[in-house]
Amino acid sequence: MMKMPRRPAIDNSKDHVYFRPELNSFPPIRLPVYPRSTGLFTPLPGNLEIVKECEKNFVQVFWVTAGRMKMNFNGRIEFLYPGYVVYSLPQEPYSIEISPDGCQYRWVTFDGPDAAKFMLSFGYPRSAFQAGECPSRHFVNFEEHLMFRTPYSWRRMFCEICNILTIAGGTMDSMDTDNQKLYEILIYCREHFEDSRLNIKTLAEEFKLNRTTLLRIFREKMNTTPSEYLSLLRLQRALSLLHDPRFNIAEIAGKCGFRDCNYFCRFIKQNTGKRPSHLR
Repeated sequence: MMKMPRRPAIDNSKDHVYFRPELNSFPPIRLPVYPRSTGLFTPLPGNLEIVKECEKNFVQVFWVTAGRMKMNFNGRIEFLYPGYVVYSLPQEPYSIEISPDGCQYRWVTFDGPDAAKFMLSFGYPRSAFQAGECPSRHFVNFEEHLMFRTPYSWRRMFCEICNILTIAGGTMDSMDTDNQKLYEILIYCREHFEDSRLNIKTLAEEFKLNRTTLLRIFREKMNTTPSEYLSLLRLQRALSLLHDPRFNIAEIAGKCGFRDCNYFCRFIKQNTGKRPSHLR
């Protein structure tokens, strides 16, 4: 009989909240957004929290660590399980209902004139999404620096906000089969992009993948294609070598995976707006 996955334990002895005392003003340092609060919370089973429109003037990111909760958000019902993330923007209403089995989650908040714009710039869905294991150490780092409040600490807290939001989009550390395969392909591309024969066809053959599968992995994981990724690697190398007087343009073209020097020049002009000779 197949074993059911073990549910993370709920431990309400560790509940806490940290926030900046000056909630109606910003720290004396310029930042894209301003760290506000963070914590770990275990609401009582069946607890209902209702936030009315315009009641909160900050972005709040929830990351469920154990149990289950139901959220009425943006006119739809969302069920959040361990590893799920959802965020609310300033002035947005929502309600949270805790399941009879309980729930535990971490959260972080930030505010400022551009807080909503900053959050939306990450491109995450406006609904709950699966993000994987909560990166607790980044929340803890945020908490520790909120106690110091030096200019360095405010900047570090901003960095931890970025870390948390970045990890919510997935990492290369996942045991996901596509992630592992993509990592192998990216390493191979970096080691062999100077070979002009390397393209989507030879990549698919090398890794025994259908071209359609290869395209899907790149589009889902990197929002690009294998051809575009190879072009980026070749462009990076070209821009570096064009500053090296030891090589002429034809030699640089060959070192970047281009057989045709004229095509190489057109490629550089198309991507930079300048001819290779103007970049030297």
